[in-house]
Amino acid sequence: MAEYNPYQALVNRAKPKLSSNRKYGHGKRISDKSWRESYDTPLTKKEMKEFKAWAKKEKVRWETDLKKRGIKATWDLEDQKRSYDVQGYWKALNNATTQEEKNILFDPVSGHASDMFKKPTHPSFSTGSIYDKISGNLGGQWEGEHFTPTAHNIRNLGGVGDALNWFDKNEPGVTIGFNEDNFNKWADEWATKKATEGTRGDIKGLAW
Repeated sequence: MAEYNPYQALVNRAKPKLSSNRKYGHGKRISDKSWRESYDTPLTKKEMKEFKAWAKKEKVRWETDLKKRGIKATWDLEDQKRSYDVQGYWKALNNATTQEEKNILFDPVSGHASDMFKKPTHPSFSTGSIYDKISGNLGGQWEGEHFTPTAHNIRNLGGVGDALNWFDKNEPGVTIGFNEDNFNKWADEWATKKATEGTRGDIKGLAW
């Protein structure tokens, strides 16, 4: 009998929900609402009612916790859903069988939710997401507090400069690394786009 692994148990429950019948935004722009919503875990009417009740409580909990940390911010469900499968997160949390599983989904020390349900639209979309590699979207790699973004991450954030600025503002303790493959792939895509548009420009933050 296989040894119990709380992380794998969560993944095993979530993965079957990645039905081949779901159209994960094929042919859609990453900014399209329909593209983002294609990554929301489907809920039954009963589950949706329970989810919405939880979301109201979560808003109060989240804002109260941040206030204690000296951070003034608001929690808006629709805004959160732009880059996170909140419905999938709620369902996993609701079905968690042990405290270990709950702590993986939500770290009580840092106050951060797991990468497991980050959508490809999330700035730090990573290999820890169940949506990694879905529709060809590759997530970045975390190694402790170091993050190596993929060409997808860089493109999603608008370029190298904007990517660095986002992490500096939102993840100040994180170091960023660009390997040759992910940077060159993004740079080639960027150059092709500029050539197609008939325009010229500089790669933000870098001499080019």
